[in-house]
Amino acid sequence: MFKSLINYIKDKDYLIGIYNDEIYIYNYKNIIDINNEYIKINLGNKKVKIQGENICVKKLENSEVLIKIDIKGLNFYE
Repeated sequence: MFKSLINYIKDKDYLIGIYNDEIYIYNYKNIIDINNEYIKINLGNKKVKIQGENICVKKLENSEVLIKIDIKGLNFYE
């Protein structure tokens, strides 16, 4: 069952998990911009702008990023 769940998750274009003070993004293309007020991430066919405070990239790998942030807003755009 666990293997089926992993295959289901990896079959998606991207995955965004929002937790108490962290955001996990799987299968992103690149980070467009980051500053004290927001982070913009390219997801391929869409982009996301996450607004907040105390932004810190905790984990950065080829297709995964974990961001610690006090979220104030999240917007998708093309």
